[in-house]
Amino acid sequence: MSRPIIAVTDSPFPTLDPAMAALKRIDPEVRMAKSASADDILAFAHDADAILVTYAKLTGDLIGQLPRCRAIGREIRGFA
Repeated sequence: MSRPIIAVTDSPFPTLDPAMAALKRIDPEVRMAKSASADDILAFAHDADAILVTYAKLTGDLIGQLPRCRAIGREIRGFA
């Protein structure tokens, strides 16, 4: 079975370690966008199984062009 592909649209955080630790058991291929523009997101996420977003805007039209995408999650961090 091939590794799931997770596309990260944008992240203000210095590291994705907390998110990657949570996803460790599925051993995903993680891709980072060059920018949060719709064209860049489509180019790198066209075959992604999931998208991890912080601030990027994903329109219905853009999501409709991602046939393999089964999940869209928002990366946030809480405060203690």
